[in-house]
Amino acid sequence: MLLPYTIPSIEKDSRSTLIPSWAVIFTYCVRVEKVTINSASKANTFNHIFGKSEHALDGLVQKFGTREKTFNAVQKAANKALNSGSLTPNAKGILPSGNIGNIIKMGGTEVRLIGGRVQNGKVILSSFSRKGL
Repeated sequence: MLLPYTIPSIEKDSRSTLIPSWAVIFTYCVRVEKVTINSASKANTFNHIFGKSEHALDGLVQKFGTREKTFNAVQKAANKALNSGSLTPNAKGILPSGNIGNIIKMGGTEVRLIGGRVQNGKVILSSFSRKGL
């Protein structure tokens, strides 16, 4: 049996709109699924960045303690570099990739951003490396 769920209307006459309970449950399930997808995407990104020995990030992970802390530190440094004008995204917000990626410094350690974009004034990293630095 579906139970109605009452949501107050924004109309001035204060009527209410009835929504079947399955719609509320469906909305909740969609949101939970989205979180799962984001978590899976994050795990894939971490594996891509830290799972490649040629990225030479073992020392950086050791310095920060975990892959997640390392990623967050690079993310913070990338946003700081963006705000100071040191990053060079193209007109669509895409950062240079590969060997021409921007190099940022994190407490004396250089890191090359080899994939990412700028969206809503924030850097979204897809990959970084210390290869050749």
